[in-house]
Amino acid sequence: MSQTPWKTDSFFSSPWNYLEEVTQSFQLPEKMQIHDVTLRDGEQQAGVEFTADEKLRIAEALSEAGIHRIEAGLPAVSPADTRRSSG
Repeated sequence: MSQTPWKTDSFFSSPWNYLEEVTQSFQLPEKMQIHDVTLRDGEQQAGVEFTADEKLRIAEALSEAGIHRIEAGLPAVSPADTRRSSG
C-alpha cells in the first residue's frame, strides 16, 4: 500500500481513516451494496447544474462501477432542465 493511500490523483480522504486504531476493529462483510445519491444531491450544491447528457454519463459510469442503486433525483430540477425535457 502507498505511504499516503488517502491521497491519489483521483481522490482525497481523511488520513485519520487509515489509523490502525481505527481500522483494527473493521469487520467488513463479504458483500456490500452501494446506494449512490450523486444525481439527487449533486445539484443541491450552489452553482452546480448538470446537463441531461452529464446526468446520463454519471448514471452510466456509476452503473459500470457496479453501484447497486442510483437515486436519479427529480427529472427537472432547474429551468434549463425543464426546457431540455420539453423541447
